[in-house]
Amino acid sequence: MARGAHLRAMRGDGLRIEGPEPMHVPRMNATDDPAGIVVVDLVPLCVKLWDTDDAVVALGRETGVPAPLNRAIADILELHADGRASS
Repeated sequence: MARGAHLRAMRGDGLRIEGPEPMHVPRMNATDDPAGIVVVDLVPLCVKLWDTDDAVVALGRETGVPAPLNRAIADILELHADGRASS
């Protein structure tokens, strides 16, 4: 699930994960509409930190396991740990 330039990039070139063992998934079913996602095992969320909670809620519990892909995963965990995240 993504939007804007990231959505267009994933639709055009797939998903690239950089690191010690880079990976390229050339074809992805990327969308900006959570209603269009069928039940799957994993839903990569490519959204900004402040949009993560809303994206997880929009997916619903029966879609799949949301996997936020951003640089602030530690911040999300911290927000939830001390009760500052919205429910």
